[in-house]
Amino acid sequence: MPLMPPDPPPSLRDLLQRAEALLHETGLSKLSLQAEAEGLRYDIAVERTQPAFKTTEMDLQAALDAAHMTVWEWDVAGDKVRWSAGVEKLFGVAPGAFPGDFDAYRSLVFPDDLPAVQSALDAALEHNAPYSVEHRIRWPDGHIRWLHCHGIVLRDDRGRPRRMFGTVADVTERVRGEQALRDRLAASNARLLSAQEEERRRLARELHDHHCQQIVSLLLQLEMLRKTHPHLDALSPIVQDLKDLLQDIRYLVQGLHPPLLERQGLAAALQHHIEAWRARTGLSIRLTVAPVDRLSADQALCLFRVVQEALHNVVKHAEASEVAVDLRTTPTAVLLTIQDNGRGFDVDRVLSTAAGLGLLGMRERVEQQRGTLTFTSAPGHGTTVTARLPIN
Repeated sequence: MPLMPPDPPPSLRDLLQRAEALLHETGLSKLSLQAEAEGLRYDIAVERTQPAFKTTEMDLQAALDAAHMTVWEWDVAGDKVRWSAGVEKLFGVAPGAFPGDFDAYRSLVFPDDLPAVQSALDAALEHNAPYSVEHRIRWPDGHIRWLHCHGIVLRDDRGRPRRMFGTVADVTERVRGEQALRDRLAASNARLLSAQEEERRRLARELHDHHCQQIVSLLLQLEMLRKTHPHLDALSPIVQDLKDLLQDIRYLVQGLHPPLLERQGLAAALQHHIEAWRARTGLSIRLTVAPVDRLSADQALCLFRVVQEALHNVVKHAEASEVAVDLRTTPTAVLLTIQDNGRGFDVDRVLSTAAGLGLLGMRERVEQQRGTLTFTSAPGHGTTVTARLPIN
């Protein structure tokens, strides 16, 4: 029987692979390999550091617990997720009650936030965008917590997602603090707006009750003087100037505090205001108003101020020839749009500079009424201002 040739000695690559497997199984961390030139003798020396590993792991977990954070690894292809210890505490479930897969994680995400979570995940997997999203979760006991999720995607040689690593941190206290600050700022803005409106009312009363009456009295005296002294032709331009001044002050009074808004409602106030703008500027303004009868006084005043400011901006900046103002309602909201055919502007650039303070003031006023205000514009393409307020 012929003798079989001896197996060739293992390569150094084979030795390293076997050693790595041994380290993985036994917790050995330091490996040195020596190979004789003839490949006959191999010496593997290892240093056991399992206690050191254990200490480092405990320190890391303590740091994660202190930061209200957990780390995770997702095997995308196998759809398996590994979480660090403490994940149950973060998600408010009993120890051992959290399966750890993504379906279990999604089941805890607040339903309104699921689209944002899925969109961020899709962007990371498909377009290599950073995975970063904040969302709410509802604990089994009903408490709402805020989490910040961050992760990176590892890909294979063909660019396909292979694994994701990331962190989840409880940021509830930070979010609550930010919300408390926003609430204080909103309350401060509300007081400021209220003070401004009160000052407008005071000025309107002062102009109407004192200055307008003085001008009317002067006009009456001049008219009597003209009748008794018809040869005083020089009085005619003075009388006309006083009439123009009286008209300007009355227009100013209407702008400061429109009495029609309180007496006849938003539609009548807008109609009167736009007619005055047509007469003063020659601008073509089309007004379309649907019946609006469920707005509060503050909401009506808010929308009137938006139209007022928008028309002022059109005349001052837009160089427009036509403006369309549309007020309509839906079952849940009232929608106001002001659209012009002017030169338009770069919305993001203007809002980031001092020139955008007026626009930001309009937005803050609408947000005080739990509404939204958007600006749609581009150089050479006109501007559309859209306000939406919920109906009480």
